[in-house]
Amino acid sequence: MLCNEIRESIPAYVGEVVPTLRERRHLARCPECSNELTRYESLVAALGALEARTASPPAGLVRELQSIPARRSVRRRATLRARGMGVHLARNRGAYVGGAVAVAGTAAATLWRVRRRLVTA
Repeated sequence: MLCNEIRESIPAYVGEVVPTLRERRHLARCPECSNELTRYESLVAALGALEARTASPPAGLVRELQSIPARRSVRRRATLRARGMGVHLARNRGAYVGGAVAVAGTAAATLWRVRRRLVTA
């Protein structure tokens, strides 16, 4: 059995999966794979020993974080006012023209279908 195959399976060995006889023989003969398994077992044990702690945020942090969206939108409106809507329209002219063409085309097609139905009826 190749070391790469064993090393891919090592996390499962620490969990619920029991190595096959072939895998156990390889681990018994290969010091590198055996050391890797030992390191992984100690890592899992150390992670299991960690305590969960809840830290309190510094004073004022929550208020500052909650005010960020409000400050950002005020800043954006002020920027648009300072630049003027002309800049915005010039920069997005293609999108507005494309949208107007799409609306006009849809309206024309709808009117054509309605007129056709009225004529044939």
